[in-house]
Amino acid sequence: MKFYLYLSILLILLTSTSFGDIWSNCGPNEKFKITSVSIVPDPPVKGKLITISGSGVLGENLTSGQVAILVKFGLITLINEKKDICTLPGSPYKCPIKEGEYSHTINFTIPEAAPNGKYTGHVSVTDQESSEIACIDVTLTL
Repeated sequence: MKFYLYLSILLILLTSTSFGDIWSNCGPNEKFKITSVSIVPDPPVKGKLITISGSGVLGENLTSGQVAILVKFGLITLINEKKDICTLPGSPYKCPIKEGEYSHTINFTIPEAAPNGKYTGHVSVTDQESSEIACIDVTLTL
Protein backbone atom coordinates (compact mmCIF):
# COMPACT_ATOMS: atom_id res chain seq x y z
CA MET A 1 0.00 0.00 0.00
CA LYS A 2 2.88 2.38 0.81
CA PHE A 3 4.20 1.83 -2.72
CA TYR A 4 0.91 3.06 -4.19
CA LEU A 5 0.76 6.10 -1.89
CA TYR A 6 4.19 7.26 -3.01
CA LEU A 7 3.46 6.39 -6.64
CA SER A 8 0.26 8.45 -6.39
CA ILE A 9 2.13 11.39 -4.85
CA LEU A 10 4.67 11.11 -7.65
CA LEU A 11 1.85 11.18 -10.22
CA ILE A 12 0.52 14.35 -8.60
CA LEU A 13 3.93 15.94 -8.85
CA LEU A 14 4.14 14.95 -12.50
CA THR A 15 0.72 16.20 -13.51
CA SER A 16 0.08 19.38 -11.58
CA THR A 17 0.49 22.45 -13.76
CA SER A 18 0.55 24.62 -10.65
CA PHE A 19 4.06 23.38 -9.87
CA GLY A 20 5.47 24.34 -13.28
CA ASP A 21 8.08 22.26 -15.09
CA ILE A 22 9.06 19.78 -12.40
CA TRP A 23 9.45 16.57 -14.39
CA SER A 24 11.63 15.36 -17.21
CA ASN A 25 11.78 12.31 -19.41
CA CYS A 26 14.93 10.40 -18.45
CA GLY A 27 14.65 7.67 -21.08
CA PRO A 28 15.74 7.69 -24.70
CA ASN A 29 12.69 5.75 -25.90
CA GLU A 30 9.21 5.93 -24.45
CA LYS A 31 7.13 3.00 -25.58
CA PHE A 32 4.30 4.22 -23.36
CA LYS A 33 3.08 7.71 -24.29
CA ILE A 34 0.90 9.65 -21.84
CA THR A 35 -1.93 11.31 -23.78
CA SER A 36 -3.91 13.03 -21.01
CA VAL A 37 -3.86 13.59 -17.26
CA SER A 38 -6.26 15.44 -15.01
CA ILE A 39 -6.13 16.11 -11.29
CA VAL A 40 -8.86 17.43 -9.00
CA PRO A 41 -8.26 19.60 -7.06
CA ASP A 42 -5.33 21.28 -8.79
CA PRO A 43 -3.16 22.01 -6.91
CA PRO A 44 -3.57 19.07 -4.53
CA VAL A 45 -4.50 19.91 -0.93
CA LYS A 46 -3.16 17.98 2.07
CA GLY A 47 -5.95 16.16 3.88
CA LYS A 48 -8.42 16.37 0.95
CA LEU A 49 -9.53 13.66 -1.49
CA ILE A 50 -7.56 13.81 -4.73
CA THR A 51 -8.66 12.24 -8.01
CA ILE A 52 -6.12 11.60 -10.76
CA SER A 53 -7.25 10.35 -14.17
CA GLY A 54 -4.82 9.51 -16.91
CA SER A 55 -4.61 7.82 -20.25
CA GLY A 56 -1.89 6.76 -22.62
CA VAL A 57 -0.88 4.51 -25.47
CA LEU A 58 1.25 1.41 -25.01
CA GLY A 59 3.28 0.79 -28.14
CA GLU A 60 4.14 -2.87 -27.54
CA ASN A 61 2.65 -5.96 -25.90
CA LEU A 62 3.89 -6.71 -22.38
CA THR A 63 4.12 -10.27 -21.14
CA SER A 64 6.04 -9.24 -18.02
CA GLY A 65 7.99 -6.31 -16.63
CA GLN A 66 8.80 -4.20 -13.60
CA VAL A 67 8.02 -0.80 -12.17
CA ALA A 68 10.87 0.68 -10.14
CA ILE A 69 10.22 3.74 -8.00
CA LEU A 70 12.58 5.81 -5.88
CA VAL A 71 11.18 8.71 -3.84
CA LYS A 72 13.31 10.87 -1.55
CA PHE A 73 12.59 13.72 0.84
CA GLY A 74 15.87 15.63 0.81
CA LEU A 75 18.50 12.96 1.42
CA ILE A 76 16.06 10.57 3.09
CA THR A 77 14.84 7.66 0.96
CA LEU A 78 11.11 7.26 1.47
CA ILE A 79 10.69 4.38 -0.92
CA ASN A 80 12.96 2.32 -3.14
CA GLU A 81 11.04 -0.63 -4.56
CA LYS A 82 10.57 -2.75 -7.64
CA LYS A 83 7.24 -4.41 -8.37
CA ASP A 84 6.16 -6.96 -10.95
CA ILE A 85 3.98 -5.06 -13.42
CA CYS A 86 1.75 -8.12 -13.93
CA THR A 87 0.81 -8.61 -10.28
CA LEU A 88 0.43 -5.05 -8.96
CA PRO A 89 -2.27 -5.24 -6.26
CA GLY A 90 -5.33 -3.24 -7.20
CA SER A 91 -4.35 -2.90 -10.86
CA PRO A 92 -7.12 -3.64 -13.36
CA TYR A 93 -4.49 -4.75 -15.90
CA LYS A 94 -3.04 -8.27 -15.86
CA CYS A 95 -0.45 -9.75 -18.20
CA PRO A 96 -0.29 -10.15 -21.03
CA ILE A 97 -1.00 -6.45 -21.53
CA LYS A 98 -1.76 -5.77 -25.19
CA GLU A 99 -0.52 -2.67 -26.99
CA GLY A 100 -3.15 0.03 -27.28
CA GLU A 101 -4.89 2.78 -25.34
CA TYR A 102 -5.29 2.59 -21.56
CA SER A 103 -6.87 4.79 -18.92
CA HIS A 104 -7.06 4.64 -15.14
CA THR A 105 -8.39 6.76 -12.26
CA ILE A 106 -7.17 6.71 -8.68
CA ASN A 107 -8.48 8.43 -5.55
CA PHE A 108 -6.51 9.02 -2.35
CA THR A 109 -5.70 11.58 0.33
CA ILE A 110 -2.26 13.12 0.98
CA PRO A 111 -1.65 13.08 4.74
CA GLU A 112 -1.84 16.50 6.36
CA ALA A 113 1.42 15.67 8.15
CA ALA A 114 3.42 15.49 4.87
CA PRO A 115 6.38 17.82 5.53
CA ASN A 116 7.42 20.79 3.44
CA GLY A 117 10.78 20.49 1.68
CA LYS A 118 12.44 19.06 -1.43
CA TYR A 119 11.06 15.83 -2.89
CA THR A 120 12.67 13.93 -5.76
CA GLY A 121 11.43 10.89 -7.60
CA HIS A 122 12.51 8.48 -10.28
CA VAL A 123 10.17 6.01 -11.97
CA SER A 124 11.31 3.44 -14.52
CA VAL A 125 9.14 0.84 -16.25
CA THR A 126 10.73 -2.10 -18.05
CA ASP A 127 9.30 -4.81 -20.28
CA GLN A 128 9.84 -8.58 -20.51
CA GLU A 129 13.26 -8.05 -22.09
CA SER A 130 14.31 -5.59 -19.35
CA SER A 131 14.09 -2.78 -21.93
CA GLU A 132 12.89 0.52 -20.55
CA ILE A 133 9.48 1.55 -21.87
CA ALA A 134 9.09 4.70 -19.74
CA CYS A 135 11.28 6.76 -17.40
CA ILE A 136 10.53 9.98 -15.51
CA ASP A 137 12.51 12.12 -13.04
CA VAL A 138 10.70 14.55 -10.73
CA THR A 139 11.85 17.38 -8.45
CA LEU A 140 9.51 19.44 -6.29
CA THR A 141 9.87 21.75 -3.31
CA LEU A 142 6.77 22.11 -1.14
